[in-house]
Amino acid sequence: MARPSIYEFAGSQAAFLRLAAAHHERCLQDPVLNHPFSHPGHPQHVERLGDYWAEVFGGPPRYSQASDGQSGMLGIHSDTEADDDLPARFLACFTKAIDDAGLP
Repeated sequence: MARPSIYEFAGSQAAFLRLAAAHHERCLQDPVLNHPFSHPGHPQHVERLGDYWAEVFGGPPRYSQASDGQSGMLGIHSDTEADDDLPARFLACFTKAIDDAGLP
């Protein structure tokens, strides 16, 4: 019997949409992450983020099919002159959002 992917174990698409929404909300509340997350971006940013993470964790390639994929995402977010602690803050929000979204 095959082991489920993280995508399947976590609860599939609905779980990753909840995770993206919870993460986005946490980032808006963070004094450093608020700046990049509060600017208008793609109108479906949260949905696209959920699709991206779902794909990364073994789900269907919705993000790649609707965009430039991983390389396009890296291009959008690279060279932004972000604060040095932005990655650590982003990860802290991500791990807390996992609980907020009720993922296993």
